Amino acid sequence: MGSYRWIPWSFAGALGVVVMVNGALAYLAVSSSTGLVTEHPFESGNGYNRVLAAAAAQDALGWHGTLAFAAAGAETGDRRRACRPRRAEAHRSRRDRARHPSGRAAARHQPDADRGR
Repeated sequence: MGSYRWIPWSFAGALGVVVMVNGALAYLAVSSSTGLVTEHPFESGNGYNRVLAAAAAQDALGWHGTLAFAAAGAETGDRRRACRPRRAEAHRSRRDRARHPSGRAAARHQPDADRGR
């Protein structure tokens, strides 16, 4: 009976290792970054259809704007702005220009036409 006394201690040791690893992972989870890229992700996601609708309205106008800056020194430079009708061959879809609030490019999501958004 004396030779099997190590078995309960092995279970206790294994349980102790599991508790220590779980504690370490819980500490790392609480002390690391949350991964959020915006303060209000739910509200930003709800407004994404409005971003796509605004991009579609801008596409319908057919105008294209550019902004350029040419540095002429340490603190000086030349700003140039241009706004002109977009040429047909240079036209890109609104998916290429519309940006998600987190900074990702728009994927396959389009506003629901039957909801009137």
